[in-house]
Amino acid sequence: MTEPEDTRYATAPARHTPQSRPRPRGLGDDSVLEATAQLLVERAYSFSVEEVATLAGVHKTTIYRRFTTKAALVGAALEQMSLTTIPVTSTSTSTSDALADLAALAEAVATALSGSTGARVMRAAIAAATEDPDVQTIARRYFAGRFDVAAQILGRAIASGELRAGTDPVLFWAAIVNPLQVRALLGHPVSAVTARELLALVLDGARPDAALERRSIS
Repeated sequence: MTEPEDTRYATAPARHTPQSRPRPRGLGDDSVLEATAQLLVERAYSFSVEEVATLAGVHKTTIYRRFTTKAALVGAALEQMSLTTIPVTSTSTSTSDALADLAALAEAVATALSGSTGARVMRAAIAAATEDPDVQTIARRYFAGRFDVAAQILGRAIASGELRAGTDPVLFWAAIVNPLQVRALLGHPVSAVTARELLALVLDGARPDAALERRSIS
């Protein structure tokens, strides 16, 4: 009696695009994650774990032992991709000038997104997150780690009086990085100049004297 086919994962028939060529066998998790990343970039979420195994040159049970779900596999691949293309900037390089540190962080994000790889990682993450709630959770954790760095810097700027009390660090940083990410996704130029201009616009609304100006207008 034959064993029923494992249908826990997507069942699209295995195929290789001209760019998708099998890798040497025996490379372990690295080859599996690289193969997953390659398929994510090429085909978003529309691939099966069996295709990953074929491309990585390993048996599918090797992947099942390490990653119990497709979401876990994709999440690990996205994390590896993001660390090499849009890394978390360490606060260990912070200076005494919080606003200068914030500008440096914004420029680092823009630089990462300006390359084609950074934009592809963003597209792959969004495509995968829309297909699987578990990947959404992984994506939220990924973005939270990067927002935490900005929040620490913004906290210093608020404490020093450079930004008004009550400034929401998440909304502040989102107003800078979200437009950068959208530009990258749409294929528009992203540069350090763009990042500085966005930062200047947001700072204009978050400085202590900006609150006085808003009250006088209203």
